[in-house]
Amino acid sequence: MELPGGRATWAVAVGGLDTREGNFYDNWVRLGHYRFGADASVRTDWWRWEQVDEPRTVDAWAGCGVRTVDGFGGGPVGGYRGGWTRQPDGRLCIGWTHDTTGRTLTTPRVEHWCVDGERMWSPTFDREPVAVPAPGQFSDHTATFGVGYATASPRGGLLLSPHFAGAAVVAVGGVLVRETIEPVPGRALGTCLHLVRRATACTAEPFPGAGVHHVTPHADGWRDTEWYRCPGGGHARPLLRVLNDAGRVRGWVGVEAFTLIDPRTGRPDGDPATARFGLLDLVRPGPATGSGGRGP
Repeated sequence: MELPGGRATWAVAVGGLDTREGNFYDNWVRLGHYRFGADASVRTDWWRWEQVDEPRTVDAWAGCGVRTVDGFGGGPVGGYRGGWTRQPDGRLCIGWTHDTTGRTLTTPRVEHWCVDGERMWSPTFDREPVAVPAPGQFSDHTATFGVGYATASPRGGLLLSPHFAGAAVVAVGGVLVRETIEPVPGRALGTCLHLVRRATACTAEPFPGAGVHHVTPHADGWRDTEWYRCPGGGHARPLLRVLNDAGRVRGWVGVEAFTLIDPRTGRPDGDPATARFGLLDLVRPGPATGSGGRGP
């Protein structure tokens, strides 16, 4: 059975994002890999954050000053197992039937993905203005948006590509917005600083001017964190690399799980409208093929 996009491994971000009227700030995001088998099996292991838990940032890299969302520094916290099929209209149907331990889910969870080459996305992910899909159009559970890319495996070292533009679907202030993420004019390399970019989301904060974005590597070769300092605790965005066969980073799939921290108390401000939960597509267009043979 031919694998989706000819690849077994995909970096995928999924979220249950809606307006205040749709879910009363009950947003969530998860980030992980979908691993497809030629026998029509599929599995995923993921990190997940929920807005009601008010996730905080923690140190991501010792002595670096970069922070990530709590939990991303450890192993995946959950997962699913199931099967996949291609529908007559070309969509990819995934049915999750078991959790990562092999226990049967009380109710199977179904997702319907649009697929074009080595990218897959939920039906309304690219729409402007943002539109929540009709029930069942993407999933029969609470997932409303998703995006993923086929990827080769890390090959050691870090070959950065100078293109980091993209887009995000974000739930903030009780509404859904689509944000454009501008390309980086340059980058700084160092022990823990891999990327510098203007922090546009901080322009309304008391400290004007450019913010700093960092991307720090994790030991597994997949994970990065984008971090930019702002009043109220700063924003951290967990990311998974999307790589071509030569090991070059084409970009990232990521999530944002931001809780505003009250600087007077060091605790979440308790106002769900100030949180930001979203999905990021930061991948350079084009195939994942390249020198070094076909990746997994």
